[in-house]
Amino acid sequence: MKKISNQGSGKTLLNTIKGGFAALFSIAAMAASAQAAESFKDRTITVVVPSGSGGSYHVYCQLVVQHIARHIPGNPTTVIQNRPGAGGARAAAYMANAAPKDGTVIAMVAPGSITLPLSRKNVKFDATKFNWLGSLASRAYVFHTWHTAPAQTLDELKKTQIIAGSTGTASGAHVIAGLMNTVLGTKMKIISGYKGGGKLDLAMQRGEIHGRGNFFNSIESRNGEWLTGKKVSLIMALGPKIEEGLISRKVPYAHELVKPGTVDARAVELIRMNFNVGQAFYLPPGTPKAIVDTMRKAFADMVAAPEIAAEAKRRNFMFNPQSAESVISHIDKAFGAADNETVERYRAIMSSSYKKKS
Repeated sequence: MKKISNQGSGKTLLNTIKGGFAALFSIAAMAASAQAAESFKDRTITVVVPSGSGGSYHVYCQLVVQHIARHIPGNPTTVIQNRPGAGGARAAAYMANAAPKDGTVIAMVAPGSITLPLSRKNVKFDATKFNWLGSLASRAYVFHTWHTAPAQTLDELKKTQIIAGSTGTASGAHVIAGLMNTVLGTKMKIISGYKGGGKLDLAMQRGEIHGRGNFFNSIESRNGEWLTGKKVSLIMALGPKIEEGLISRKVPYAHELVKPGTVDARAVELIRMNFNVGQAFYLPPGTPKAIVDTMRKAFADMVAAPEIAAEAKRRNFMFNPQSAESVISHIDKAFGAADNETVERYRAIMSSSYKKKS
């Protein structure tokens, strides 16, 4: 009698089982997607600004508020909320510990906050655990002094003490001033606690402080007459070297002023990562993956649509978006290269002499 093999029927059965599992997984994925979509129907999404109003952070968050809803299933309402304090650390701590984990609250990070936990034991967030959605822009940060300040060049700042202002120790304004003091030998006293970039600009014009750090693009778009009228002196830049306005003015960058391969160079690169990431948005840690995936897709679709790019251009704000994967790569690479010596140097930069505004 001819022996009948079960090999073919076994393969068929195995393929049927595999197909069944694939179908189940597909149905589960569709159900998760539908559930995520349903969770945003008739809901309100809050976009948290890590500063007060009157600065470029507020504008970038406005862009998200105005454009992201049409790309989110369920077309939710979107509103903006300012949470200033500690240079962006207050908003980050809220997102890590108190914000709902259902996708209804997203925030923009303040550059400087990402690396802050490396230098402060009492920081109540870990930016590496945030669920990153992507970034709208990476921009160069520049320290500048008002035209009446007693020092107008880097060499003069090494000889003459001036007062620099910041919103908090996590802010870019504090980071760049601390870097200049520790690595380049300037003598600035840093006054911390101003409630946003607009307040810092007013304090500088009044002579309450002599200088501050700010995004060059923000100065160009909001106070362009300061540049054309020589109301400010651009001392040093930090971050990506991509802006023609800084390059043509031959403003030195921090990474060009330190010796390659040194601990100072590594610390500068760690700090620079914050600005290479730029105006990045995120969800709290612990947000379900289906919701994170839904919001990442919405963010990607938003930045790919022509409307938001046109709005940024109309407002004269930089728009060079990055994906969530790119943001995560920047952060992972910087933290992976941060050995003990580099972290200690970074801590010295962050603890550079400052005083809280009364």
